[in-house]
Amino acid sequence: MVIRENLDLNIEEIYGRICEVLCYEKPIDNEIISKALSVKSNTVSAWRKRNTIPWDSLYVFAKKNKISFTWLIDGSGSMN
Repeated sequence: MVIRENLDLNIEEIYGRICEVLCYEKPIDNEIISKALSVKSNTVSAWRKRNTIPWDSLYVFAKKNKISFTWLIDGSGSMN
C-alpha cells in the first residue's frame, strides 16, 4: 500500500520526521532517506515526484527504530 497525497498527509513532513529520527538537518536528502528505508536513491526521487511513500517501508522503519508509526505518519503523539 502506498500513501498518496489525497489522504491529506504531507509526504515531505514524513520524510522530515525520518530525518529527525536519524538526527539529520534539513534539507531532506534522497540518499539519507534511501539508506533509512533500504531502497535506491532514485526510488526515493520517484516517490517524491509522485508525492507517495509505501506504508510497508515506513512500518519497517518505525519498528527498526522503535518509534511510533502514528507519529511517523502524521506527527501526532510522541515519537516513542
